Amino acid sequence: MRNSVMPVSDLYNSGRRFRNRPSYKRRQCLEPPALRIHHAPGKMMTTNCLLAVIAVVSQLPGILAAPPSLEAGEIAPYTVIKQTKDYEIRSYAAAKWACRDHKGDAYRSRDQAMSFFDLFDYISGENSAKTQIPMTAPVTVYTQANIDSQGNSLYKMCFYIPAAHQANPPAPKSQIVYIENRPALILAARRFGGFVKRQEDWKEHMEALKASLKADNELSFDLNNFYGATYDSPYKFKDRRNEVWLVKLQ
Repeated sequence: MRNSVMPVSDLYNSGRRFRNRPSYKRRQCLEPPALRIHHAPGKMMTTNCLLAVIAVVSQLPGILAAPPSLEAGEIAPYTVIKQTKDYEIRSYAAAKWACRDHKGDAYRSRDQAMSFFDLFDYISGENSAKTQIPMTAPVTVYTQANIDSQGNSLYKMCFYIPAAHQANPPAPKSQIVYIENRPALILAARRFGGFVKRQEDWKEHMEALKASLKADNELSFDLNNFYGATYDSPYKFKDRRNEVWLVKLQ
C-alpha cells in the first residue's frame, strides 16, 4: 500500500462520521480507494461510502451543535530569523499542543483520519471543561523514523492550543489524546502549495530543504526526522499553504 499523508480536506471528508464508537465498525469507509477495490463488490462499497457521506452531510446541523470551524482563526506564533528564496529559519516559543500518536510501519489514510478526528473531538468539547476550542493552524505531523527494532515510525499529529487556553488547557477525555509541552524550537521551514496526497510529496520537499540548508552551510539541523504542516481548511482550493520543517539541533 502507498504510504501517504493526507491533507486536512481529505481527512475531514473521510473519517469522523463513519466511526461507530468504540468499535469503528465502518472502517471500510476510511480506507483509500486502493484498498476498497479489493472488497467485494468493490464498486458498491465505494458507492455506499459516498452515499453515507451525502446522507451525513445533509444532516450535519443536527449531528453537530455548532462545532468549531475548520477555518483556523489563530496561527502558532513565530519569529523569522532568516529568510531566503527557498526557506525561512524561525524561532517558536515553548507552547502547548494537543496531540495524538500513531506508531507503525506506515501512516495510512484511515490512521490519519482517526488521529485528526480524535483531536477534532477534543476541541469540539470532549474535554474536562466541555468547552469548544477554536481551530488553529497549522496541523502538524511529526515523523520520527525507526523508533524500534522492527523499523516502525512515530507519527504525531498535533493541534496548536490557542492563546486563550495556553495557560490551562482543558484535559482531554480520550486517553489517546494528550497535551504536549512543546519546547522552544528553532527550525527551517520550506513552504509549498497544493494538496499533499503522498508521503513522497513531503519527502521531496524535505530533501529540497536539506539541499538548500547544506548549500548555505546550515548544517546543525536534524535531517532524519521532520514536521509536515498544513494551514488551510478543506474549502480552500487556491493558494494553499503547506510546509515541511526541520528542527535545529540543540
